Order: sequence, then C-alpha cells, then structure tokens
Amino acid sequence: MPPLLRRFQSVAPRLQPEFIQLSHTVLEDLATGALDLAVGNLPHLHDYTKEAHLFIERYVCLVSEDYPLIEGELKLPEFLRARHVMVTAPNSGHAFVDGALAQRGVRRNIVALVPHFSALPSVVEGSDLMVIMPSRVAQYVARQGGLKVVEIPVELPDFMVRMHWHARSDSSPAHQWLREEIVQILTLL
Repeated sequence: MPPLLRRFQSVAPRLQPEFIQLSHTVLEDLATGALDLAVGNLPHLHDYTKEAHLFIERYVCLVSEDYPLIEGELKLPEFLRARHVMVTAPNSGHAFVDGALAQRGVRRNIVALVPHFSALPSVVEGSDLMVIMPSRVAQYVARQGGLKVVEIPVELPDFMVRMHWHARSDSSPAHQWLREEIVQILTLL
C-alpha cells in the first residue's frame, strides 16, 4: 500500500483509495462493484475475471532481528520447533503454504492466529515467534527495523500475483487508468 498511496498522492491527490482485506465474497464484490480490483494470489478468480500479471512472488520467514539462527540460516529442525503465527484472513495464502508444507511431510508449530498481515510486525518483533509471508512484504517490513527475513528451509512453489477486475469495468477510462497506475507501481517494486 505505501508505494501506491505515495503515487496516488502525487498524480491524483483527490483520489481516496480504500484498501480492504479480501473476504470470501471477493468475486461477488467485484461483480457488484463493491470492489474495483482485487490483488493477490487468487487462483479461484481466473475463470471469472479479467486479470493482469503483476509479478512472481515467493514465501519467506519473518523473525525478530535478534532471533537466534545456527550458522546464520534457518535449518529444518529449527523451523519445525519454531513458534509460528498464522494469518486467518481468507485469501491470506497461509492455506496454500500449509498445503505445500504438508505435501513435503512438514507441519508447522502454530501457536497463535491473527486476523490480518498488518498485525504481524508488532507480534513478531522482539519475540521468539516466526511468520511466513510473501517476500516483498517481508522485505518492506524488515526495512522498518527490528525484524529480519530468512529463507524457509523447505522448497515451496513460487506464485503469481495478479490484479483482477470484473469485465464490466474493462473499458472504463477511469478504471483503465487505475489499473495502469497499479501495474506500473507494483511491477517496479
């Protein structure tokens, strides 16, 4: 959100964007116009929406900057013993992560559930907790201080982040402008 807000303030200062956590009604919300766009790894929308590919993403772990690592990296035994926090919001990607881990015979030790990604930095900082999240978000959060990004010691598949919209909005000049701005900003990150 921060890069998008900075861009919108610069080129369209009267624009008042509203960012929300996507729910299980995202397809209906796009169809009714309650939402203009949905951005994320949302494969269940492919057959029902127009879409633009933004970037390929991968998952990493976010931990406190003083989290103890053996030889500077996270090993599988440490990962399995670690105390994980999981995001429960629909479409958060954590179901995808846990499914991919289960296929590899790995199960996390989940000790806390939070409703949104935005709560994670303050929950993890200064603790022995760990969270799995998309690398771009994790890197951005870690740059703010108090946190560090470490690689997951289990190979997980990359995923495509896409922007989705309803076909009725496809030819709207204002909607086209908004989509172009988002593509320009998010593909450069």
